[in-house]
Amino acid sequence: MRQTNTLGEALETLKLIWRHREGFKFGGRQINQLKLFKWQVDLENKIPAAVLDTIDVLYPEGKPRPLLTKKNRIATGWHMIFTLQPGVTFSGILRQTEFFSDACRAHVSIELKGGFIHMTVHDAKVETYYPYLWDPTPYLEKMDLPIPIGYGPTGQLKVIDLADLPHMRVGGTTFTGKSNFLHNLFISLAKLPYVRLAVIDLALLEFSYSRGFAAFATETITALRLLTALEKEMHRRRQVLEAVGVEKIQEYHSLMGEESKYDLPYIILLIDEFAFMNPDSTPETGEKEIRRQCQSICANLAALARKVGIHLILAMQRPDMKILPGQLKANLPGALSFKTIDDVNSQIILDNNAAANLPDIKGRAIWQVGNRQQEVQVMHLPLKKARMILNQLRGVRDSGEWINYEAKRLPPSKSSRKASKTL
Repeated sequence: MRQTNTLGEALETLKLIWRHREGFKFGGRQINQLKLFKWQVDLENKIPAAVLDTIDVLYPEGKPRPLLTKKNRIATGWHMIFTLQPGVTFSGILRQTEFFSDACRAHVSIELKGGFIHMTVHDAKVETYYPYLWDPTPYLEKMDLPIPIGYGPTGQLKVIDLADLPHMRVGGTTFTGKSNFLHNLFISLAKLPYVRLAVIDLALLEFSYSRGFAAFATETITALRLLTALEKEMHRRRQVLEAVGVEKIQEYHSLMGEESKYDLPYIILLIDEFAFMNPDSTPETGEKEIRRQCQSICANLAALARKVGIHLILAMQRPDMKILPGQLKANLPGALSFKTIDDVNSQIILDNNAAANLPDIKGRAIWQVGNRQQEVQVMHLPLKKARMILNQLRGVRDSGEWINYEAKRLPPSKSSRKASKTL
């Protein structure tokens, strides 16, 4: 509720009412019964009004503009549908997302569906803390690689299938929650018995506890050997799929039966601080060449490995175009960005400024796939608990370092598979 105290303020509010009068109530009175100094406006529809005001500014009178055709109040805010007049493009509206967010003081997502612009303004608040509680079992019927992203404004956990995604990038400055999410991701994937994990931790800060459970590299030369092995494995798997007449690993598993998931498991490569693979960050010629080869193989895996069940997760603090080239970025469609230091870093990760505008809440992030965005709160997983869960997993199923995939691996017992899902 808003009380007007001056004549000028009252007149400005009346102008707003006249332009968006369908969205306002006036304490049960008609407009002609209002007095300028003692009345209150129900701002239930302030979000649609702010959107329309922004359109007035961005698209002056007499020029083509998006036309509002429908608006609905939803659990997380407002959903509005616009038609596009000739001369108005979706890409042009998408570039104005930041202006709509500023006007509404809320997160705004814009997408194109069936020739109409769908704008969602999320004005519901996201809770600031959720403990790590994750059981993949309910999702396994419809997903091969379910992973929890975080909780949205409705309190519902956002879960995605990495097998469909198929690769993702994670960004954000120090102490914003990026490392916590990577541990979330690692432990959640480790709970799936038909997954093999590889970790490249060149900063040697976060994943030392994964030694012996995942293939692990802490130096660029070791990372290059691991990446080379993965590239060879990718080519081997393509031959395996071709031999039975299928194109995707999901089709192979369906054709060959459930046990084939353990003979040809999914492989997840997680690289923390991908910036350490930037060739331009070292003056040494030999090291520069090693990093160049690492980047090249990563780009190759991102482009070709998804169909054979090899998936990449690349994390970085302060990206730039040299660290995350456009071609590699295009093959990492999933993006989770925690708060960035400025608009430039947010643009590199998300192609918009949403991450720079996040509140200073640890674990708060923007999840984005294509043009769809959602503000989420990542579950909190203390490092001590991550180590404890991984130690329990070590005791119930085979993991090991799988550098040589040519050797056939024995699948874990049924009891060990069941136990790993419940941890």
